[in-house]
Amino acid sequence: MSENWTVTSSQRRRIEAAVIKLLLPLAGFTLHDHKTNDFIRRELKITGILDKIDEYRLNWHLHLQTMSQNLIPLKSYHYRPQGKRTIGRPKKRWPKTVVTLETERIKLIQSLMFMMMMMMIKEKAGMSSALVPDNFVFKIFVTFF
Repeated sequence: MSENWTVTSSQRRRIEAAVIKLLLPLAGFTLHDHKTNDFIRRELKITGILDKIDEYRLNWHLHLQTMSQNLIPLKSYHYRPQGKRTIGRPKKRWPKTVVTLETERIKLIQSLMFMMMMMMIKEKAGMSSALVPDNFVFKIFVTFF
């Protein structure tokens, strides 16, 4: 159940290293070839396993939002234990990781939209990209959104 598993950054690194260690021979490379992980995935036309885990997690979160209130998974998702907390830093929880994933995707979409808007404005102005200042494009972008 990768949907509910909270993956820490050290676990993410270890998973990525193990996957690439298996994919290197499949792609016909060795460690001495110094190929990046993304290059190997593109050669084999494979998406990353961590991306799949994030996708499953977001799908499960969307599924939880559509559940009726009396189902056990939704009750356990909203459960908050009573009593004292343990000493030390709080553990990383699943809902927090989903929120960070959603905010990262929103930022990525916003940056892509900004780049597309810049290209459209520069094309409509009929000017080369050097003649239209980026702060002018940014002001127009902010007024649209």
